[in-house]
Amino acid sequence: MIIDHVVRWFSPMWRGRRVLAGMVAAATVATGVIVGWDHAGDRAPQVRLRSGIAWVASDETGQLTLLDGASAAVAGQVQVGQPGTDLDAVQQGTTGYALNRAVGSVVRVDGATLELSRPLAPVARPGAQLSVFATPHALYTLDSARGLLVKADPETMESRGEPHQLTAGTSVDEAVMDADGHLWALDQRSGELVWFSDGTRHSRPQAHTPGKSKLTTTANGPAVVDLARGTVELLDPKTGAVQESVTVPLRPDDTVAVSGSSQEGRLLIAVGSRGQFLSCSFDADACTAPVEVSQGPADLGEPVEADGHVVVPDHATGRIWVIDLASGRVVAERRLFEAPVRFELLARDGVVFYNDPGGEQAGVIDPDGRIRPITKYQPGQRTQPTSSGAATSGPGAAAPVSGAPVSGAPPATGPRGGTPGDSRPGTPSAPALSITISPRDRGLVGDEFQFTVTARGTVLFDTQWTFGDGAGAKGTRVRHKYDRAGTYTVAVAARARHGQAVNASAQVVVDALDAPPRIVRIAVEPETPRVGEQVRFSAELAGMRPQITAWSVTGEAGTEATSNEPVFQHVFTKPGTYTATHTVTAGATTVQSSKQFTVTPETREVRCGDVIRADVVLTKDLNCTGDVGLKIAASDVVLDLGGHKIATDNAQAPRKGIVLAGSEPIRNITIRNGSITQFRTGIEIIDVADVTIANATVAGATVPLDEEVFGIYGEKARNVQLRSTTLRAYNPFLFDNGSSVAFVGSSVVGDDGWGGAYCRNGTSCLFSEGSDIQTRYLNCGGSERDSSTFRIDSSEVVLVEFFGAACAETVVTNSLIKGLINVDGDKNFVSRNVMDNNPTMVVRGEFVVADNVFSGAQTQGLNIEDGYRIGIKGEVVRNTITGSRGYGLHVQQHMPDEPVGSLIISQNKFISNGLDPEHPVYGRDGLRIEELIPGTHVEVSDNYAENNGEYGMIAPPGTVTIDLRNSETGNPKGCLNITCD
Repeated sequence: MIIDHVVRWFSPMWRGRRVLAGMVAAATVATGVIVGWDHAGDRAPQVRLRSGIAWVASDETGQLTLLDGASAAVAGQVQVGQPGTDLDAVQQGTTGYALNRAVGSVVRVDGATLELSRPLAPVARPGAQLSVFATPHALYTLDSARGLLVKADPETMESRGEPHQLTAGTSVDEAVMDADGHLWALDQRSGELVWFSDGTRHSRPQAHTPGKSKLTTTANGPAVVDLARGTVELLDPKTGAVQESVTVPLRPDDTVAVSGSSQEGRLLIAVGSRGQFLSCSFDADACTAPVEVSQGPADLGEPVEADGHVVVPDHATGRIWVIDLASGRVVAERRLFEAPVRFELLARDGVVFYNDPGGEQAGVIDPDGRIRPITKYQPGQRTQPTSSGAATSGPGAAAPVSGAPVSGAPPATGPRGGTPGDSRPGTPSAPALSITISPRDRGLVGDEFQFTVTARGTVLFDTQWTFGDGAGAKGTRVRHKYDRAGTYTVAVAARARHGQAVNASAQVVVDALDAPPRIVRIAVEPETPRVGEQVRFSAELAGMRPQITAWSVTGEAGTEATSNEPVFQHVFTKPGTYTATHTVTAGATTVQSSKQFTVTPETREVRCGDVIRADVVLTKDLNCTGDVGLKIAASDVVLDLGGHKIATDNAQAPRKGIVLAGSEPIRNITIRNGSITQFRTGIEIIDVADVTIANATVAGATVPLDEEVFGIYGEKARNVQLRSTTLRAYNPFLFDNGSSVAFVGSSVVGDDGWGGAYCRNGTSCLFSEGSDIQTRYLNCGGSERDSSTFRIDSSEVVLVEFFGAACAETVVTNSLIKGLINVDGDKNFVSRNVMDNNPTMVVRGEFVVADNVFSGAQTQGLNIEDGYRIGIKGEVVRNTITGSRGYGLHVQQHMPDEPVGSLIISQNKFISNGLDPEHPVYGRDGLRIEELIPGTHVEVSDNYAENNGEYGMIAPPGTVTIDLRNSETGNPKGCLNITCD
């Protein structure tokens, strides 16, 4: 059908005519995925990116791995170094950078194509004190040992200017980049604060206590935690002066890990020396009460914040704690690893990822504490090195790195911390070992421990144990007793099936027989029980065996339950906040510990027609025959569909699936995990703010009806987010009257004949993070002007024939375009996209079309026309247009009375266009400018044309006002009225 429209556009009866509301049939562009090549035959693989993606390092295989947070799966793997390489992953948007400290090199990985750059060594020196900071406009490499900062182009990675001297001896851990792209560091020798901005080094002497300070960034600017002074300080991003100071309850000898909130001026502090977490807010001018996460010292890492929750890691035990910031309590405790692991926590677009750089384990941590594990690669996987030192492996593996490798690349080795295995090509890498200790990893002198070692996918041979006290044993399952108190490291070494040497270690804590009793932790299972659900209470103890144990559970009404058993169970009849207190007595010592938890209301059965005013979970499918399936009429409601479906028996009836509306404005509504289908209107949102629709399918009417109906209808619907959701309807959506909506990693499908999606009357609409769109109209209204805006970023346009009619502004960036034809807003910005076999792209109004790749267009690559309200006014710069059936770039005017405009065509490449002799109506030239209204300013400069069908570049005499530095080769007719070298 699209090609039929295009043919009509080029036929004589359609030339020069216009249909209002953007309904002008137009030419179509198809773009191959080309990254920096000049020929259409070079293609790069594509990766679909959903909401929340993270680049992480996989040292054992020498890869950067792309994790998809929505599906909890590997989206791609790229070989960036030899197996066993010590890598760091850095991310900017969807682009990843791999820092290889062993050789001092950095490799850029394109997030859309998985294409690798050539490895470059910005500081020309390998070393362990290198760090990389990525911003949209620059890539910084810091050699903190020498205090050198190098700035490079984030795409080409070519250095920009000479290295800047910050200060020698700056610790890598104390260098941070703020939101404005300014680098901050603490000199731990002198107490100086140093920052680099606008090409200039700045400093403030005696700004902190050397060796007792930590630096991080918050949404309000950089901040310093000074343990010696007992303060946290918010710094002025421009002057480095202290803007605000808050007293923090820390001691100079505390061990802390610090991070900052990206949402507000808040510091997150994990106090490892005391096993506590606290946050300090500059907005509230105070720190919260400490939250206990571990009874006693722990190896706590930097906390990570997302969705109102903080995740605190313990590297010694492989555990995490999830803390609700609003209530200041632990809502979940999980064990990610069975042995000590220096794992990473990363927050990307509201998703928290964990990653073991030295192993295959990674995953996603949900705000409720649910763990969704991801296996980055199969243990034993060994990649095949290429001639350049890179290798390919796994889904989405990229082509070999172009160019020679950085000199001095080390040979392949085994996993970090283990004995190197056989690094010959084709030999499986050493498998990871797992040690299990029973009955647990702590006990008393004389207790017997059982140690078991396993390795996934292989049999172990020659297994040797050492227990840390001079004793040893052989076998995969052994027993041992300790005769002295202490903390012991238990180590095992073995050989795997292919002869690789492997090892692992774990720790055991042994207390003296007369050691005072301790309560290590209290366990409430499940952690957030419901009314009517059986709850199990237990405690992990250390020290002497208790003679007396006692439990007491109290709530707002007083004592709820008591028990003298070490483990007991209880069923709650009322929701609320409760405290479990455990008391143990051993000898003359009595100790006590408490844990607070919340009992939520029991799940009530949801019925069709219900008005929902509190959180509910669907327990079965609903088939609703009334006017409204369900209505949410209060704020702060979560409707969890529980994987079920809400449907109706008559898709033609005027019924609505879910209505969000109250007697007064409501806010903070979540609908998730299920389907709303077969209704004429799937979801209606009236005067509601902060709505999230996640992991859902919303299907409205799929056939045309007499009335306008939409899959989702929103009026005064502010801050609506559809995350990982599929919206399918004849008309997918209409958001009206000051609404705002973001489609994040979501799919929108409408009818490609007449179906439309609309944002109008001051509404803003955004598609991002791997969303895809397919519908005929994506507009702001008809012929009437509107202040609404549409933005498409990092997404895929499958098919949109008319985009932006009556919109004040349209923006299309960083996306894959397969079917975007008419771009018709008042102002249009199209940049950094790949047009893959697009029929054509016609741009009107004011415009900037920059840094795109147009390839394989079915008719013309890019068509610039006079707009409905304005003549030709805009810029076409730094684009590559190749392989179009017709013209690469065609400029024409249809309405002689339109205003005079200005056109700049600069730094573009027109290659192999117009080579289809069967369709001469589409044109044969790289660039063709038709006769324009006299007085129109046209600049054609620094363009290159190669191997086009007829002319490389052509314009009527006297049309081009400025004609500079253009060049051509291989075009049969050269250039006409445009000077080409």
